Amino acid sequence: MFLTLALALVTATAADTVPSGAVRGVVQSDPSGFPVTLAVVEARDRTGTASARAITDSTGAYELRGITPGRHTLFVRHLEHAALSLEVLVPSGAVVPLDLTMRYQPLALDTLHALRAGQIRMGDTIGTARHEVALVDSRALDEGSGMGNALPSPTGPEGTQPDPAEVFQVRGAAADLKLVLLDGAPVYAPFHMGGLMDAFEPGVLRSARLYLGGAPARFDGGLSYVVDLATRGGNAERHALAGSVDVVSSRAVAEGPLPGGATYLASGRVVHGAWIRGVEGRPFPYRYRDGLLRLDVPLAGGVLRATGFGNREGARLEGDHSFAGWQNGAGSIRYRGGVLGEDGELTAAGGSFAAGVRHYGDHLLEQRGYTRRARVALDLSSPLGPARVRYGVSHDFTRVSYEVDEAALGWQPLVRTHSFGATTAAYADASWQPSSRVRLRGGVRGDLFAYSARSTLSPRGAVTWLVGERAALTLAAGRYHQYVRTRPSDRSADGTFADSVRRNVAADLVVAEAKHVSVGLDQELMDGVRLGVEGFYKRFHGVPTLPGRAAYTSGMDVWVRRGVGPVTGWAGYTLSWSWSLLDRGLSAEDFVGRQVLSAGVRAPLGKAGQVRARFQYGSSLSASDLVYGDEATTAASFTGATQQTTALQSAAEPPLAVPDDEYLRVDVELSRTWKPLVAGRRTELTPYFRLINALDQREPLFYQPGPDGKLPRSPSSLPVLPVLGVEWKL
Repeated sequence: MFLTLALALVTATAADTVPSGAVRGVVQSDPSGFPVTLAVVEARDRTGTASARAITDSTGAYELRGITPGRHTLFVRHLEHAALSLEVLVPSGAVVPLDLTMRYQPLALDTLHALRAGQIRMGDTIGTARHEVALVDSRALDEGSGMGNALPSPTGPEGTQPDPAEVFQVRGAAADLKLVLLDGAPVYAPFHMGGLMDAFEPGVLRSARLYLGGAPARFDGGLSYVVDLATRGGNAERHALAGSVDVVSSRAVAEGPLPGGATYLASGRVVHGAWIRGVEGRPFPYRYRDGLLRLDVPLAGGVLRATGFGNREGARLEGDHSFAGWQNGAGSIRYRGGVLGEDGELTAAGGSFAAGVRHYGDHLLEQRGYTRRARVALDLSSPLGPARVRYGVSHDFTRVSYEVDEAALGWQPLVRTHSFGATTAAYADASWQPSSRVRLRGGVRGDLFAYSARSTLSPRGAVTWLVGERAALTLAAGRYHQYVRTRPSDRSADGTFADSVRRNVAADLVVAEAKHVSVGLDQELMDGVRLGVEGFYKRFHGVPTLPGRAAYTSGMDVWVRRGVGPVTGWAGYTLSWSWSLLDRGLSAEDFVGRQVLSAGVRAPLGKAGQVRARFQYGSSLSASDLVYGDEATTAASFTGATQQTTALQSAAEPPLAVPDDEYLRVDVELSRTWKPLVAGRRTELTPYFRLINALDQREPLFYQPGPDGKLPRSPSSLPVLPVLGVEWKL
């Protein structure tokens, strides 16, 4: 017994004194010979116990240390290579050089089922990034006809300038030359531009696309630009509620599943200014609220989607307790799935715009304008050899109304006008990639304008060339047509309302035309950081507010954005200039310019904090009148032409109207997020503090002249607006 124990102790001691060995080498891939990174190399003894383990570095090198002498089995594993095993003899105290080669074998996955586009049901639940919406609404605000007068002087002689005190500016509220679609429904002014909250609730949008030129042929109208907004579907897994409340505004978003596999998504926002009313001692100058509801219902072979949206905005008039305001409504029902044996989408949609304001002059008048539009469309898609073809038909009906009521007549109608338009269209658009670096898209749209007895063809196309591995150059061009409204003949020769104007007044819709050319470069500077440069040229013809004249707009955009990582943001610069020429011999030219610089950033602050900042500066370049030849006639400036239009009448204002003063918008927000568990469910609670610069230096949605008649001036006198609130996600 004693001899056996002593022999065991001597043997163990001898084993401990035997030097261990090592194995080192490089793992390469067969057949390329490239090093295999992050491969696992493991040595096991005869009992199957792991004696050493290592992971290859970026050069494929590995080293196994502390291996007991003897025979061992090496196992080598990597995700994209076939497993390898071999036996190796490790001498005492020696280093065994051993290079290994692994056979390349891509990872085998389970079968991937691809469904047709019409069969995709609830796959669009991901919201768009906040900076994507910011870029679109910032550019859409300043492109084209961004500003129109709500009220010209109704008593001034025809063709003269109105008294500045009788003008109330409405930013972007006119039913003008742009086309904005929300889930296929026309909506004239869906953005909140006052800066007191996000322009559009970012949590409900799936995508926001702005076309400055070369829009696909399926889009009708959009003489100045086209904005295509698409909402996302609701959460099909569980109910969720998010929102915020602060001293100026409140918002809420709810979503979740419904019986039968359906989902819902609902949101609402309101600007109340409860705290500001107590500080300023007078009513808050802004009013805004909007709401959105989307339902998705799966059907056999497709999905039925219904969207409804509405907003209302207004501003308090100086010296008056009433509000001038306008509102939008839009709704669509879309079926997407198999239609006529093809992938298709059937859409029935409608939109409306209304505005109203009271005029306190020689006569107490109330003016109201309405624009209503309804459309049905069938869009189909199918492969044609190597190309993908989209084609379809649509019918559009437009009604524009304008009313003037006078207090002296007991608010009886003084003027009523109605205009009608109907358009039937067909289009075809094909996309084809002839090589790995070139993509082509081209199409044509034909429109028949019923009430104008005119037919038009609108060719459009785009070429995208992949320059290198991280840059793409796109050239796009196209022609666009749409109805615009002429001014009614509702005044006598001296500009006053005639005694017999208590009647319906004819005001026709005419067809205007625009031609666009744009060149853009989209480059990925580094992972997550993109640079965009775009230049555009546009020619407008047939706009009633510029009789006998052709209008032109040109400009460029430069932007940089980062959408991934802890720090995200964007920076952009827009420069545009516009001019017009008399058709008879280039006799005069008007010029006006516009530049906008905007930036935004979001970065972490500590472990759970965050800082957000947004900056925007805009100004007009100097305007001038240039006279050519012997004619000394100079056309009215674009500012004057704008003042002769009526947004309430939904007249097509010139695409050149821009505010002529500087503005500065600076917002800074600090927040901190807690994530407590409530009833076993992870929630988020985020208090925030936001500081907004002086409201009288920003570019708000509404303007009113000051005592000196200078435009614009904000209705609010508060120099700095601190906002304290809390946001939650349940």
